[in-house]
Amino acid sequence: MDYIKGVATPGAFSEKEDYRMLYPFPLALNQRGRISPVTPGCQTFVTVVEPNGVASRNEYVARFKGKRQLRFAPFYSHNTGKKAVGCGECHGNPAFLGFGQHVVSGANVEGTLICEQSADKPLDGYLTLQQGKVRAYSAITRENSRPLNGAEVRRAWAANLCIVCHDKARDPIYRKELDYRALNDSLHRRLLARP
Repeated sequence: MDYIKGVATPGAFSEKEDYRMLYPFPLALNQRGRISPVTPGCQTFVTVVEPNGVASRNEYVARFKGKRQLRFAPFYSHNTGKKAVGCGECHGNPAFLGFGQHVVSGANVEGTLICEQSADKPLDGYLTLQQGKVRAYSAITRENSRPLNGAEVRRAWAANLCIVCHDKARDPIYRKELDYRALNDSLHRRLLARP
């Protein structure tokens, strides 16, 4: 039904949910500019069957903002619990930063839950790391939302240098702005000098 014209037109529309992920949930910037969990959403695959019965498109990954790309949508969780995800979990697991199920190999992070219709696009992630460079291959659907960029990913991972020793949120270093002069001792210089 063409609801604008109010008339029936040839064709059919159906919607289904193939993949939903709740943990580990990837994080991105939401429409408010805040870190937010996102979920696969609005991932549109189009099949076009011509009047003669031939499929001219078969589960084609639809275009969004001019590119064939999958999409993720920010959400605000209603779940609450007594135990939160730990700092090291989010900062140390690439899946939380948008890499999905993955394999880490040197300076690369490769997704493993690959979309059947687009061999370079995992269904559960939107970032890849190739030769040390972060690349986004999917979009976040809300206006002003976006995946984390390379600098933000590196900053999130760099926090692991501190989390190894300062693993509790109540640690005094998290209560005030970081004094970089305090890092100028032999232990911190050695840790921070690692490539």
